[in-house]
Amino acid sequence: MRKNITLAFDIAKNWATYILGFPRPTPVGYVIISTTYACNAKCKMCNLHEFYHNHPDLFKREMELASVYEALRKSSVMRTVRHIDLTGGEPFLKKGLKQFISKLYELPSVDLVSINTNGFLSDKIIGDVEWILTSLKKDQRFSLSISIDGIGYLHDSIRGVPGAFDKIEQTVAGLSDMQARYPQFKLRSNAVIQPANIDALEPIKAYWEKNNMAGAFSVIQTPFYTHSSAQKYNDIREFSEDQLSIVKSATPKSRGMNDSLSRGCTRPLHCFAGVASMCMDPFGTLYPCNFLTGCERYQMGTVLDSGIDSVWTSPQSQAIRKSLRTCPHIHCWNGCEVDQTLIQFDAVDRMMRMLTCGLVGYYRLKGLRM
Repeated sequence: MRKNITLAFDIAKNWATYILGFPRPTPVGYVIISTTYACNAKCKMCNLHEFYHNHPDLFKREMELASVYEALRKSSVMRTVRHIDLTGGEPFLKKGLKQFISKLYELPSVDLVSINTNGFLSDKIIGDVEWILTSLKKDQRFSLSISIDGIGYLHDSIRGVPGAFDKIEQTVAGLSDMQARYPQFKLRSNAVIQPANIDALEPIKAYWEKNNMAGAFSVIQTPFYTHSSAQKYNDIREFSEDQLSIVKSATPKSRGMNDSLSRGCTRPLHCFAGVASMCMDPFGTLYPCNFLTGCERYQMGTVLDSGIDSVWTSPQSQAIRKSLRTCPHIHCWNGCEVDQTLIQFDAVDRMMRMLTCGLVGYYRLKGLRM
């Protein structure tokens, strides 16, 4: 009950911040932390694997995870955050990852940590996950999502690594056993719908069901940090009408995705990036959302200089939030960017339906099928 009251208060604060510019906003969904830009895949839709080849000196500037934890621990903004999501690069390449994850549960409100992986490092992933799960309390949860963009050779070709799917199968086998033994653990998967696999989505879904994985489809896009040169390949606006029909029929996927597709692949609701969401890159720089991470224009500041709270409340961050009311990147609508925004609008929709005995809701008024 106390957590629900705190969440309701934070949602109300965030609406005030969005409209008035104050008080200090609070991330209400999950905080995304990119642990490293090192990657052992060579994906069609992402050039992140080339980042340190092109900028070798930057690798040494990545924050150690112990320092990231200290920044989180000292932050008052983080005191009500319940969910932290870890991504990369490939997070399991980062030194000290399992210890870092275990420490995250010591933060005041965190009861869920999730992590995204390509699943290639089977032995390390299985070993680290077992180590983490043995230390969890009954009310703490851990979730791991493996990227699966096809079955067999199709996945290998998309991820640019021969034998990639065989490695995933080893990882899935080990983690499926743990999911049966640890009720706090959830094994998930994500598939990125793209030109190379759009006609082969059903086998992915069947694989999820066979292995008791909570799978979901996302749609290809071009967040700045991936440094993708294949912009046309990554642009859903380049999909044919037949391809868009397949995307619309694919389930499950981000709520509101079909509303976005029906509106010319544009965002059906205005975005709460930088108000309800926060992302940190491997160098300790804060950004308003995952999609904009890596874009210099939207750098809020680095926690190495002044800590999370000072960056989050700085005039620069306030100016970025104001600019995002008319964000030019209107074609992003996937989980990382959407989940926190929907928490804000779900509260409004519930209140309207309650006041009208279920006759009218915000989404219905907007013509959305949320």
